[in-house]
Amino acid sequence: MRFLAYPLAPVGALIGLVSGYTFPPAHSYHHLAPRQSGISWTPCFDNPNIECGRYETPLDWANEAVGKTSLAVIRYKATSTPRLGSLFMNPGGPGGSGVSAISGGDGEFISNITGGFYDIVSWDPRGVNNTLPRVDCFRTGTDEVNFWAGTIPSTGLEARTNFTTQADLDAFYAQAPEIDSLLLELGQRCNQMSGDKLKYVGTAAVVRDMVALTDLLDGQGAPVNYWGFSYGTVIGAYFVNMFPKRVGRVIIDGVVNPFVWTQQRSVNAWGDAIQDTEKTFDGFCESCATAGPFSCAISGGRTADQIKSWTLSLIDAVYFLRKQGFPIGSSDMRNRIHASMYSPKSWDELAAWLLQVAQAVVSATTKRSVVVDPEVLRWKPAVRRTWLAGRDTSAPIWTGSKLVSGLDRRVLSTTYLRDLGFELSKRTYNDVSFAKRQDSDPAPDYSFQAITCADGVDAGTTTTKEVFDELVRVSQQVSPLFGPVWGDASLYCHRWPARAVERFTGPFNSALANEILVIGNEADPITPFISAKVVADSLGDGAILLQQEKWGHASLAMHSDCTIDVVAKYFISGVLPTTDGKLCATSQPLFSVNEDVPVDKINSITAIPEPTVTGLVGGNGVVPTNTAPVGGNSANISAASSRAQITLAGISAVSILTLVAFVFV
Repeated sequence: MRFLAYPLAPVGALIGLVSGYTFPPAHSYHHLAPRQSGISWTPCFDNPNIECGRYETPLDWANEAVGKTSLAVIRYKATSTPRLGSLFMNPGGPGGSGVSAISGGDGEFISNITGGFYDIVSWDPRGVNNTLPRVDCFRTGTDEVNFWAGTIPSTGLEARTNFTTQADLDAFYAQAPEIDSLLLELGQRCNQMSGDKLKYVGTAAVVRDMVALTDLLDGQGAPVNYWGFSYGTVIGAYFVNMFPKRVGRVIIDGVVNPFVWTQQRSVNAWGDAIQDTEKTFDGFCESCATAGPFSCAISGGRTADQIKSWTLSLIDAVYFLRKQGFPIGSSDMRNRIHASMYSPKSWDELAAWLLQVAQAVVSATTKRSVVVDPEVLRWKPAVRRTWLAGRDTSAPIWTGSKLVSGLDRRVLSTTYLRDLGFELSKRTYNDVSFAKRQDSDPAPDYSFQAITCADGVDAGTTTTKEVFDELVRVSQQVSPLFGPVWGDASLYCHRWPARAVERFTGPFNSALANEILVIGNEADPITPFISAKVVADSLGDGAILLQQEKWGHASLAMHSDCTIDVVAKYFISGVLPTTDGKLCATSQPLFSVNEDVPVDKINSITAIPEPTVTGLVGGNGVVPTNTAPVGGNSANISAASSRAQITLAGISAVSILTLVAFVFV
């Protein structure tokens, strides 16, 4: 979802445009200038079937005198006749770029699924990427890094896998006063740099923008067709209840609970979102055990339970070694593993990475040095900020274009992502307020926080200490492995200075003009299936619920002929399953056999190192408080051809290339 972060995605400051294309600027844009009508479409992204343009809407739909937006809109034109209208899509976030999604291949993908009968239309929502006004809080990336330096939003939360150790809890709570001050300052900065526009980026206004686009493209009062993923399901849930008579063919996929989103304290959202994340991780362990040592790098003939225990031991070992200067910590491990839960197709890469870390841990505990392949330290993928990029591409109607997977920014903070090597996009807009920004050092936007908090209930008396309490509760009672992750936008809302001028809080049980389809995965790491059921149950006869078996975020995370068939029939013919609660099987191969491994080398595969905390500095895995880093305060880094030896000597994550290698293909 909300990403992710998602994070992962579905995702932060990962918005990138292809082919070096710059979206048409809003020439002479000023929010108080008269609004222009219509869209002047122009070909874009070196694809004759893709067109881009700008559309201006009121900042405040209840008070047009306060100014206007300039929405960046994109469409992949219909390829079949008869044209059935426009099909809008949102890839998630919040903060996901519809422009990036369509231009990166998602337009063609969705067009193929829906028979080519629709114009596939998307846009950058208010505050996001190419749309104006934007949400910005820093002029450069360096400014943001310096702002959070040394605090949890930058370093991550270091904790053993159960987050019950008193020393970890004390260190965590000790940061509460500083984080509280920084969150207050952040809100003030964002509001000032965004020109007091934070109150205009709420989801209710985004829905009105989509309806206005439908009126323009398909005719006044035409039904709205929509497919929303992750945070896009919030847009969908708002739409069908704000405009129930305008509902055409609508799918919400990977569902956020709108009752939690709109009616509970924002901080409650994290615990609600990761209810099924441990179940997804269990799926990884089961799949690895089933695949065996020729396919899963950490199998070694283990059972699923043994693989899980091995991984938890590895996280604890890294936690202790981080105190001795190890390049990564438990926070990096959690973020890396959680990001992989979104896309099961990446699980073979996760297993290979975990093996590399285990080998480095064993080397560190026995030789006081870490021997690693330098390529493992490099993480510079070309990443697009869109959940759909992590979709299954093995569907028979997919045309074969190679895509790059993205993450949901809900899970990973923008600072953390930059530290891990993500190439943050350069600005592609033309606005005088950002003329002084350094293109070589771009700052991430904070649309993730701005949109989430704009929709949230008023903070009231919620304190940062209470936010910390909730994170501890979630870690101890909901998800010990993934609870201690800092990055969700809901953790910022109690100090965010603005709420939307129009907040929709329900009802969510409207009588709809047409039935919609609600899809949830059996084990989704950021939008649990129960949320899909809650929405479908609320709509009663207005919704059909479909459950897709197994794992990943949203239905396209794994291939399912059944799900694709349901989606295609619905969008093309308006036909839905006759019974509610249909279960669709998946057929996604998750681990490929490594045919290059000779049989006589199988022992080197099955002999997986056992990471334990026993034997680390201090004995029995307990690191003394006053113990100095091994080897003093300097780092000795030497490299020879394809390998490098890193001496554990107070190495910081900044002083070397990160060990976290995560490349989606």
